[in-house]
Amino acid sequence: MRDVSPWDGFLYSSINLTNQWQTFTIPVTPSFSIDDSGRVSLDVEFASGNVLRAQHATGARGPARLASGESLEAGTVSLLGPGEGATAARLADYTAFIIQTDRSFVNTIRDTVRAETDALVPITGTQIAYGGLAIYDSQDGLDYQDNHFYIDHYAFFGTAWDGFDCGHSGRRRGR
Repeated sequence: MRDVSPWDGFLYSSINLTNQWQTFTIPVTPSFSIDDSGRVSLDVEFASGNVLRAQHATGARGPARLASGESLEAGTVSLLGPGEGATAARLADYTAFIIQTDRSFVNTIRDTVRAETDALVPITGTQIAYGGLAIYDSQDGLDYQDNHFYIDHYAFFGTAWDGFDCGHSGRRRGR
């Protein structure tokens, strides 16, 4: 947390306590500079019983790199855990992998549809709003990219789907 105005923080996490000593390592990448103005807060508001803390330490650490024994060639690179920072290169590799995996899947579906129909059947994937900018890359082999919205989509009040309560007028229709 900042120790000066605006008094905000950047990492809030919950940990599960037991009646045994545990070690917790919580990697943090601050979203703002905390030089000479940072603090660590431990809130045990919902703990049932006494909480003992020992050997609290903070320190600077760079982003995670390949660990000993990890290799791209051998396929032994582990996924990062929650809150672990990745190097820019590792993040770029992961993003490229996700895009290529999605592209391969989408193009397999495209090729299957093409084989069963003809070139006049337009093929698209999911709405581009659901995939961020990467979806432009992963779906670039399709006929068009879908970005539709519903100008007058049903709104159901009080239930998930109700053929009598379509919500167009905001009034409930009789049954």
